[in-house]
Amino acid sequence: MGSPVSDLEANKWKLGFTYSMDQQDLKVKSGTVGTDGKLKDFKTNKYFAEVGYGITEAWQIYALLGLSKAKYDDGTFSGGNDFGWGIGTRYTFHEHENWKWGANGQLTWINSDETVGGTKTKYDGYNIQVGVGPEVDLGGWSLYGGPFLQYIDADYEVGSTKNEIEQDDWFGGFIGAKVGLSENVNLGAEFNATPSGYGFGANL
Repeated sequence: MGSPVSDLEANKWKLGFTYSMDQQDLKVKSGTVGTDGKLKDFKTNKYFAEVGYGITEAWQIYALLGLSKAKYDDGTFSGGNDFGWGIGTRYTFHEHENWKWGANGQLTWINSDETVGGTKTKYDGYNIQVGVGPEVDLGGWSLYGGPFLQYIDADYEVGSTKNEIEQDDWFGGFIGAKVGLSENVNLGAEFNATPSGYGFGANL
């Protein structure tokens, strides 16, 4: 998700690249796949270009566009790199000396399919994440983190059978860091976790 606070001035643009991976258990709302009503250790990968814009000094919006991939670790599904996209926002609602406090929200949609032995398998769905927390400036680099909520709504189709998928856990936490490589270039990395999974991301 990146930092919960905005890093853009008003009317300024930014360009970037973001990679993220997550692995978690997903709940099967309806359908016949999985074990005990779950898809165990389901993985997704996203490779997105990012375009951001500062609406005000405290508020930015951004769009993501690129490739996405899904994989089920029981060996039955390893989808291809297909189209994916996302949108998000960050808002700084308090600032004091070397730290800021803010909130972020992000929606990403991924699509990934594979045909094995004449049977088409496809994962198609979206993930909404909302986080809140501080970012602390430590001189040349910054540290951020906090709790987040997530909502997943997806279809996992195996042949003619459609399975409805949702998150197994609503709540988790994230922590990340950013370092300034130059006046206008930042490199960031982030880790997040829920009771049933974890994720990692990096962006430039």
